[in-house]
Amino acid sequence: MYVADLSDSDPVGKIKFSKLHEFEAPKTSTVMMKINQKIYALSTNFTYFSGFKMYPIPFEVYDPDTHFSKSITRRLQTPPFYERYERGKRDIRGYALVENTLCVQVGDFDCHFYYVNSGIWRPSPHQNSWFLSSIIRNGLGRNLCHGKFVLGCEDVLISILRTRMEAFLIPPPGSNENALVFCQMFHEVDDDLSKIHEFSYEIAGGLVLNLDEEKMCAIFSCGGNLELNFLVYIYIFQVSKFPEQPCTKRTKRLQTDFRPRLKDFLSVSCLSKGFYYLNRPGFDFPFMTGAFYL
Repeated sequence: MYVADLSDSDPVGKIKFSKLHEFEAPKTSTVMMKINQKIYALSTNFTYFSGFKMYPIPFEVYDPDTHFSKSITRRLQTPPFYERYERGKRDIRGYALVENTLCVQVGDFDCHFYYVNSGIWRPSPHQNSWFLSSIIRNGLGRNLCHGKFVLGCEDVLISILRTRMEAFLIPPPGSNENALVFCQMFHEVDDDLSKIHEFSYEIAGGLVLNLDEEKMCAIFSCGGNLELNFLVYIYIFQVSKFPEQPCTKRTKRLQTDFRPRLKDFLSVSCLSKGFYYLNRPGFDFPFMTGAFYL
């Protein structure tokens, strides 16, 4: 693990990295997360790069407060899906942190939950995690792992799955378990993305970033043949919730139907947007793995 001080760059703008720590075992396609002032390192790709080779420690935590003691890192419970042998069914496709619970999408549809305080993996949310249980009960596990909650509107989740960008209004804690989850589409984004087919590009995926309170950014990467440059679509927008309305309940006839209902509950204002060509390095076509905002 390497660190750099972004406020201390040399005159030509180069950032200097220095080695901080070495984990006990190799990781493949590592995701690093800061949770409660500690750094968690988790392997996410257990098949493609490793060739089914089993590394002994796929999940570790680094605690800066114990940096000068013997227990610098601690092994964490091995994810239960780590020993699956079906190709692609033990790879982490997305993740999110909710209420000190790490939620990961494994394979195409499965979700697993790591409880930071207890250090235990679970195949379903704990019964005390009402907010998280509501999200999973409504079939939004994948959306959670590929989205962000709006700063200032923590009951609004905005996610991107492939080419589909959606917002979801989650009922507040204490609501009836049959309370509806509402869904709103981003038609302006859909219209813009439909134009890329005219230039022989295909949407390769996207992600959402928080920029400021109620201000967000969506980034889509667009792939094509190797003769084309790398294309990204960036949509920066501001959201605000419409005035609160009474929470709608499902009727008894629809009590087992937990699909979100289409309804506009957000005002969305586009601040800027555009398609941008980036140079394609090397011979392989690049793909987007992450982004951050400073």
